[in-house]
Formats: sequence, structure tokens, C-alpha cells
Amino acid sequence: MKLLNSLSILAVLIATALIALVHGPIAAALTAFVGGYMLTPLSAVTGNLCVTLNSTQILTLAIKAFRKRVPALAMMGTDFTGMALRKDQAAIARIRTLPTASTYSAGSGGYKNGAQSARGLLTDVPLTIDQWATCPIKMEHIYAIADAINDYQGSVADAGYVLGKQIVDYVLGLVSSKRFSQGSIIANADFDVDALIAVGEAMNGKTESNDRFMLVSSAAASVLAADQRLINSQWFGKEQGGETIRVFKNAFGFREIREYPDMPTNNGTALTAVSVADSGDLFTKAAHGLITGQRVYATGFSAGFTAGYYYVIYASSSTFQLASTRALALAGTAVAASADGTGGTVTPTENMSGFAFESRAFAVMAGAPPPVTAELAGMFGVPLSTIIEAMLDPETNTAMGIAKWQEEGTGDLYVCPTVLYGAKVGGDITSTAGATAGVGLDYAGHIIRTA
Repeated sequence: MKLLNSLSILAVLIATALIALVHGPIAAALTAFVGGYMLTPLSAVTGNLCVTLNSTQILTLAIKAFRKRVPALAMMGTDFTGMALRKDQAAIARIRTLPTASTYSAGSGGYKNGAQSARGLLTDVPLTIDQWATCPIKMEHIYAIADAINDYQGSVADAGYVLGKQIVDYVLGLVSSKRFSQGSIIANADFDVDALIAVGEAMNGKTESNDRFMLVSSAAASVLAADQRLINSQWFGKEQGGETIRVFKNAFGFREIREYPDMPTNNGTALTAVSVADSGDLFTKAAHGLITGQRVYATGFSAGFTAGYYYVIYASSSTFQLASTRALALAGTAVAASADGTGGTVTPTENMSGFAFESRAFAVMAGAPPPVTAELAGMFGVPLSTIIEAMLDPETNTAMGIAKWQEEGTGDLYVCPTVLYGAKVGGDITSTAGATAGVGLDYAGHIIRTA
């Protein structure tokens, strides 16, 4: 190895001398600088990330952006554990439940009458760490020579923001009538203070916390921002400050209402060529994938059925019925078909424009991946040469990992902030049935729909 290094150094010196003779001293100096840098050992390159950021700096920037630039994460029940997590690992999140009041009784233990175990007031919520978020960044060797450390800080922080937003987008994408039984229909044009009060009243008696939050689409936020009962025309702009996203704090029963421009509608893929039979009121579509309690829009039948919004009653993998409300769907009470019909379209449809919730509506656990082992490399295709480092930020109690490696045959370095996570959203569902009203996390959320 020493002989090889010596020969490499000699080659650089010879090349420098020849270029000096042909192109002059400036070109020779550049050759010597580039050549010397390319002789830097791989261990030094990966340890210092070329001449830019080291692993600790990258993770610090990424974690800061991950937690502070995605405020919606703070609204959710999250556990960014310091433990190393593994893909498809089963995990347990815990949520609080309210104790039950009792009456003092000297004959039944006095103050101990009706005592409840503190541990029993925590509900175990099983989830699976089935998501693996990554944001790889390539640091080209030739640019790393000239670029300063500040040139990369913004990109690295953006990577942390992207990871945090991916988690929020993922859990919001799971919000549906399959997991939450409560909802309201409010047109965007009507999304004002009266709408906030109506949603709050609908949640009263069904949720257990005063810490309620709401995420809304930009269209809904625009109407809220024009309601003088919510804002002060003289001071609202100052309170908004330079933040581009509209935020309303401590408003009409909600700790925070935040505009979320990427609020998903959570409408699904249309099932076409669906038929309906008068006998048994059964709809037929092979491998329909629908479950009891799921909201759909049915239309286009040649006969026998009126277009509109309905809720599914699962019958088999290829048949189902429809009910006029979610409660009737859970009770098995179907809408009657008046004749045989064909050519219908049934589309899972939420038309979501907002979501009001307690933090326990979302149970999210996230952490850093473990170091690469032969087993991990074989299971998930991670090269054994990949170096994975993890960091726990004590300020936010957030763990994140970074994978780094050098592209074979080049001086290019890849750094990849990464986090493993899993989520439990709303009530329990199975392959055939949605959440039972009021059970588990069901009432912790309330879906707001435009139609």
C-alpha cells in the first residue's frame, strides 16, 4: 500500500511538472491541488465528508429542520425514539385514557374505592415500523473542492424538512372514513368561524382533550382569513409576520389551526363496470378492495340505483352493498336497488379539505436505522460498505440516521439522512371492516369534507 501511494504521488508530481512546461504555473498549481485531493484516503473522505460537512453537522441541521420546519409534527402523538429501529419491526405506542371518578366509601377502602391502575390508564397501540424515509444527496468530488461549507447547509436542512413532511403527508393520507367515523360537510366558501364552532360542538363529548388542532387546505384557510370574528384587521398581518402559511392560534376551541397547502383529498381509484342486482341489493366487482364503513360515490348505473354518496357494507371479495350512512353500514342496513343495473362507477371519495383532531389521533414512532450487518444487507439490499451513523438530539429528543458512501471509481460522496417510522391512525380496521364508532382512537379525529 505504501508503495502504491508513493507511486501515485510521483505520478502527480510528474504530471504537475509537464503541465507547468506546457501551460504555465497556474495550471500546474491547479493540477497539484486536484491530484493531492484525489489521493485522500477513503476513510478520511467519508469521515470528513470531503471539505464540507461532517456527519454530526449534517444530522444537526437535518433534525433541526425536521422538527422545527414541519410544525404539524408537533400536533401529533409522536415518539422519535433514541432506539435503533428495524424495518417491519412491531412496536407499541401508548396513549392516555381518562380515569373514572368514584365516591368515597369507608366500607370499600375509603379513598381507595374505585382505584385504577396508572398503567391501566395507558392504552397500548400496536403499530409496525413499515416506512423508510430517505433523502440522498450527491456531493460531486469536483465541486466539493471549490465549494464552501455554507454552500451545503441549506440543502442538508432542506433534506430534514423533506423527511418530516413525508411523515405528515403519509399519516394524512391515511385519514378516511375507514379509520374515523365522525365528519362534517362544509363547502370551502362556508369555512368560517361558524364552521369552526360547528366542528367543535360535534367533537364535544367525543374527545377527551382540550388540546385540539386543525389542518386545513389553502382554500379553506383563505375564507377563515377573511372572517373578522377571527382576525383583527389592524393587527392580523403583523401577527402573521413573514410566515407564508396562515396560522390561527387559540381560536374558537382549537389550540392551533394551520393551513396545509398539500392537504390531500384522499379520494381513491374508481371501480368501473360495476353491476347491481335487485335481488339482495348486491353490487358486483371482482377484487373490489372496499371495506365496511368506507365512503364512496356511486354513479352511472343503467338502472336500479340513484347516484350519490354511500357507505360500503362488505359482503365478499367481489360483492358489497351500500348504505346511506356510516352507522347504517356498520349495522348492515343496505339501500335497496330497484332493478338490475350495469355500467356503474363506484369511487372511494372523502373530498377532505380539513381535519380536526387531538394529538392521539396519530400515533407515530420514528427512529434511526441500525448499523449495516450482513443480515440487514441481505434483507434490504444495503451495501455492506455503507456507513450508517445515528444521532439523538437532546433538545428535541429526536433520533435520525445518516447513510454515507463513496461511489466506486469516483470521488463522489453520497450522504443520505434517513429515518424509519410507523404510524397508527384512527380506529382499528381489518381487511373487511372499518373502525367501530367510538372505539380506540376513532373519536380523536373529525374529517371535514367539501361534499
